[in-house]
Amino acid sequence: MPDAEVKASFDAYAADFDQHIRSLGYRAPELVAEVLARRLTAAAARLDVLDGGCGTGLSAPMLRPYARQLTGIDLSPAMLDRARKTGCYDNLVEGELGRFFAARRASFDVCVLLDVLIYFGDLHAILAGAARALRADGLLVFTVEKSDHPGSHLLRTGRYNHHAEHVHAALTAAGFVAIEQSEADIRTEGNAPVVGLIVSALRPG
Repeated sequence: MPDAEVKASFDAYAADFDQHIRSLGYRAPELVAEVLARRLTAAAARLDVLDGGCGTGLSAPMLRPYARQLTGIDLSPAMLDRARKTGCYDNLVEGELGRFFAARRASFDVCVLLDVLIYFGDLHAILAGAARALRADGLLVFTVEKSDHPGSHLLRTGRYNHHAEHVHAALTAAGFVAIEQSEADIRTEGNAPVVGLIVSALRPG
């Protein structure tokens, strides 16, 4: 989907986004919070943290305790306006994630992409960008919708789902190690659970 269409769609959705996503039993933030608690030492506000595709800032409260600087990026200015009202972010950037990664080499200790990669098909390029934006021993955590078929697939929703092997291959190609994947229901859609992959990986030193 072109950036302009994504931006327009989420600008129109921003006012009702939080209420709607919670009505779907949205669990991705808490699932990612569990990963961070396992993979990071006790929160001490000492890390440079990126909330990629931050939206309205639903992830901010669970990221803030780890962050010396918490940066959010999103295509939608209306979403960013709502994220700003959380008071959690030090920096908010309007822009496209891949270009942002290219301009921020070795800038972050932690990168969280919560329901962001569902708008990308093949993950090789965007995960390579994430690796460049992370410092040595940096942590990447993200969610995708799970596919039971190889590769990635565009759904009628306009989102992509991804097979676990595709995710692992793209991470390995980008140089990540210590890759962990788990499965969980991340929300409902059409009264049915949406199964997601919760993934974490390290950029080696």
